[in-house]
Amino acid sequence: TATTHLTHILDKLGLDSRTAAATYAVRHGLV
Repeated sequence: TATTHLTHILDKLGLDSRTAAATYAVRHGLV
């Protein structure tokens, strides 16, 4: 699922919060 995929990406990026994840995604045009 997208959620699982995103979780794996976050693990690789070392992001541990949804806020950081959302910020990263927005900055990189992923959402």
